[in-house]
Amino acid sequence: RDFTLAMRRCLAAVLLGRLAAASVELSSEGDFDHLVRQNRRAMLVEFYSGMCGSCQEFEPTWLRLTTQASRLESARVNIDNTAGMALAQRLGILDIGVPAVVLFDKMPRPDAYETLMASDTYPLSRLMKRLYHATKGRDLAIDDEGFFLKAPR
Repeated sequence: RDFTLAMRRCLAAVLLGRLAAASVELSSEGDFDHLVRQNRRAMLVEFYSGMCGSCQEFEPTWLRLTTQASRLESARVNIDNTAGMALAQRLGILDIGVPAVVLFDKMPRPDAYETLMASDTYPLSRLMKRLYHATKGRDLAIDDEGFFLKAPR
């Protein structure tokens, strides 16, 4: 029994590690609610379109950014699907343009975000600098697994 429990915990740790390292596709309002609004961790989210040339050009930078920003959970929202478009419209992302990289880091206002990049493609170094000022520069708390937590206010 103890061995089975230990194996389950080990498997869960491996799976959670893989999920934390990869961006999750948010494909519904429920996904967004669960992963962004209700999550205590700060979330880095990219809004993109598969039909957008700039978005396609930015994808390798996004992948490097999520690898280097290992203290943030990351997710992507494709505005080509109906739910992604509705979410982007509700949050005002379409007003700033895609690709957009935003940071959800405020606890009492779960839909509040800080725009790190919108409609232009920034080099990785510029994004990392902006991310530093948005997270480490503000001394966000860290949970037991090393992820940044949303600011309490």
